[in-house]
Amino acid sequence: MTKLVAMVALGALFAGLSGCTTLSPMSEVAALPKKADGIMFAQLGGLDPHSAESICAAFPGVKDERCEHKDQYDGMMVVPSSRYWKAVKVPLLAPKSAGVSAGDIVKIRVAEGHPAYFEFIAAKGTQVKDCYYDGMYGPHSGGPGGVVCPKYNWDYKRDLTKY
Repeated sequence: MTKLVAMVALGALFAGLSGCTTLSPMSEVAALPKKADGIMFAQLGGLDPHSAESICAAFPGVKDERCEHKDQYDGMMVVPSSRYWKAVKVPLLAPKSAGVSAGDIVKIRVAEGHPAYFEFIAAKGTQVKDCYYDGMYGPHSGGPGGVVCPKYNWDYKRDLTKY
């Protein structure tokens, strides 16, 4: 029993260190893509639920058309890359009609001071050949890594300023 309690405490510590429920500062996020268009690919995790309401609340005073129609959007965090103890988490508002779900890889556009803009779903679930999360042990493994999309000529190691 004490081993179980220790494991849960250790998991909570790691979650706190990586900021599981917090978003990365948008000034840092907006500086990630090397190209000025702000385009990047990211994977939607399943352990960090958000609503459009909570995403919009993180941007007080920002005039964003999407936040005026929150009922038409899903709020979520997507991850273009992660290090050992910290994932880069990008707040995204995606139209409910897009059907984005956990594990999907999406093309997004970031702009400082706004939630990321949804472009399209690049890969549903585990379409390894099109787009995948390249983790510590290869495609679709966990740990440090990032999104690679050969179909769209995207590699987090090449296309992000830091990863």
